[in-house]
Amino acid sequence: MKVSLNISLLPIAIGMLLSSAATSQSSRTAATQQVCHESFKFCLVHPPAFEPVEMAEGFVAKSEDGLVEIRATGKLTDVQLPPKEVFNQTIAELSGADSPIVVSTLFGEDFFIGNFLSGDRSYFLKTFLMPGYHVRLLISVPANRPDLIVQLREEFDVQFVLN
Repeated sequence: MKVSLNISLLPIAIGMLLSSAATSQSSRTAATQQVCHESFKFCLVHPPAFEPVEMAEGFVAKSEDGLVEIRATGKLTDVQLPPKEVFNQTIAELSGADSPIVVSTLFGEDFFIGNFLSGDRSYFLKTFLMPGYHVRLLISVPANRPDLIVQLREEFDVQFVLN
């Protein structure tokens, strides 16, 4: 898999990073709801306009027009891989035959955040690496609507259930 950085996408990447820095938990509207997944111990925080559907591994929510898809899922893992390796595997899995274009990434010890393009879609991916499993939030919108990614990142989040 070839991962490349397209310099012409730099303004989009800078805009996404700046908006991420400006967004805080307190700016999220008070009118949010959440659904929780017992096995993977996380909750998807979402606006009331989206009704997540439960699946075995998590939740999926789609806009009425079908342009937006949000997935909050858990995945069991046998081996604890470094975040960068999990990111590369994840975007290869999501991109299929398309060659993804990575716009921005942020790697921590047990998480990563990335924005990438594949085919006609733009993706925001936030993944937390837990012992024995991963939890990820994936937002997918048309590639020509990066503004939606910024908006949806403020409206959707994954929180963890302690205990």
